[in-house]
Amino acid sequence: MTNDLDKTVPESGRGDYEVGYKKPPRNTQFRKGKSGNPAGRPKRAVNVQASLHKALSEPVFVRIDGKLTRMSSLDAGLLTLRTKMLNGDSKAFAILVKLMASADMIKLPQESEADVSISPEDQRMLENFYARVGLNDSSKEAGHE
Repeated sequence: MTNDLDKTVPESGRGDYEVGYKKPPRNTQFRKGKSGNPAGRPKRAVNVQASLHKALSEPVFVRIDGKLTRMSSLDAGLLTLRTKMLNGDSKAFAILVKLMASADMIKLPQESEADVSISPEDQRMLENFYARVGLNDSSKEAGHE
């Protein structure tokens, strides 16, 4: 009786080849000189935080008072932002305030904190102060408090 699981599979022109454990059929083996993974390993995902850190920590040369100074790109950017703020750029000032708040250097008022009501006693004290200083109602309304 012939066994269907006979492990001898003749290949064209190669003679007998025994298929079995760790011996796959020749037609399913990798071809010589050709990779079994032609696409290769997938590229790793871009780490935005690491890329940002690398870009901002690269050194640059900045001329300060006629002298070249080496500093990180982040420091140079902050120096430029500070210079713009000191020259009156309100956007630069707003950016610096936000940066300082995110770094916990300052605490920005919350909406609930900005809405402060004063008691009637405090209102009387303010009116007495305005009378002593010589501020009348029209100057208080104009913002000369």
